[in-house]
Amino acid sequence: AEDGIRDFCLSRGLGDVYKRQHGVTMVYQGNPEQKDNVIALVGKGITFDTGGYNIKPTGSMETMYLDKAGACSVIATMYGLAELKLKVNVVACIPLAENSVSHNATKPSDIIKSLKGLTVEITNTDAEGRLILADAMTHVQKEYKPTTLIELSTLTGACMVALGEQTAGLFSNDEQLVSDLIESSNETGERLWRLPINKEHREAMKGTSSDLVNSGKTRYGGCLLYTSDAADDLLCVDLGGRRIIKKKNIIYYIL
Repeated sequence: AEDGIRDFCLSRGLGDVYKRQHGVTMVYQGNPEQKDNVIALVGKGITFDTGGYNIKPTGSMETMYLDKAGACSVIATMYGLAELKLKVNVVACIPLAENSVSHNATKPSDIIKSLKGLTVEITNTDAEGRLILADAMTHVQKEYKPTTLIELSTLTGACMVALGEQTAGLFSNDEQLVSDLIESSNETGERLWRLPINKEHREAMKGTSSDLVNSGKTRYGGCLLYTSDAADDLLCVDLGGRRIIKKKNIIYYIL
């Protein structure tokens, strides 16, 4: 780990949003001869998600301690790399926060500034994960300049509506990366299904009083909008229902 756990301000605008915001950065150098060839992993670490002022109803909040499944998956991956001593360079960045109601929590209509410098209007406080993920991705790109960036998160309920509880949504413009991940998913049984990134989705995220809004203006395409500004070397996986697999009377938590 790089100095273990270290705090970093996810963005100046988010300074008053979340209490106890932290970031964990881990670096694995299995191929020091090719230091410039780096894969970055970013995992969403919302330790509990109440929804904030757009609060989740009973029945939707009880399992929200699992909103850190992306972060847990990234940590497990780093552990596996070290155990297997794989010849690859990987940096992991895990933004951590709790989304809850408090005197300094964000409210709908607030405008914050991201680490990238873009202003974002909060149209739904329950769309918080994408804010810390965006800043974590900006941070890791600036500091480590990875050749490939993979983001894992339990991002949207819309993805679970679209694909069910046992398939994760995959978003990327990198054809080879998509092919490799789908091949791997077929071998492991961790199902992935590619979803589109269209210019219409980018338009839907533009704000009127800000550069962006953090949630779509309509009920449609909810799982597609976050990835609308994806770069060619970025792959996003919306774990959706993959965090919980139910079989008969047994519930498996995929962390």
